[in-house]
Amino acid sequence: MLVYPLAATALLPGANEFIDAYLGFEVDPHAKDAETICEVAGRNCYNSFNRPNPATATTTTYFANIQEQGHESIFTHGTVTFYIEASRSFLTEFNTHSFVGRSVRSQRFVNAGDLGMVIPPAVLEIEDDDQYVEAWNILARVFNASQTAYEELEELLSLRGLSRKQSREAARAVLPNMMESPMVVTGNHQTWRDLIRKRYSVHADKEMQLITGSMLHYLKDIAPAIYQDFPVNPFE
Repeated sequence: MLVYPLAATALLPGANEFIDAYLGFEVDPHAKDAETICEVAGRNCYNSFNRPNPATATTTTYFANIQEQGHESIFTHGTVTFYIEASRSFLTEFNTHSFVGRSVRSQRFVNAGDLGMVIPPAVLEIEDDDQYVEAWNILARVFNASQTAYEELEELLSLRGLSRKQSREAARAVLPNMMESPMVVTGNHQTWRDLIRKRYSVHADKEMQLITGSMLHYLKDIAPAIYQDFPVNPFE
């Protein structure tokens, strides 16, 4: 499993000057770019660029009020893109979050032999060495058998005259849920907050927990004020 941030919303050159001179809004020097654009969007709704309320005068306190009220639509104005390596099982659950853009390694075009095996977290957490080896051997046996079946089926279909894409399209039917599925995903901060609130939970799939936990770690660095109300440990 791997999570790595690739891109995040950044202000264009001259944006700070425009915000200051034209909108009359003094940007919080401690705010990250995504936080600034989201705050500008929110203050634009009520023309409150002059920070009239001392209780919400900073970016952090402004967002704290937004989060308490649940008016999170302003967080759509900032996005973050991640590269993720996870199992097909993870992808199946992740796909239920339709507002996340995703580009996934194709099993129709890419040879399954180029994709690895993702070991379930429950197996990685086995402390007894003998039990761990036994569990790993079970997974490896199934994974290797599926790879062999995939190659045999692809060859058989190719001999019948099907194209490489058509052969792999059919042969992928034997691939297991542990098959690695590299993906690039993009979401805005409202989307990531919704996903992490639901999936970074003690009740969620463990692989999903670990990946969303890693995402949250990066998001807290990219836009700390937007995620100030999220715990370090999984939601209960």
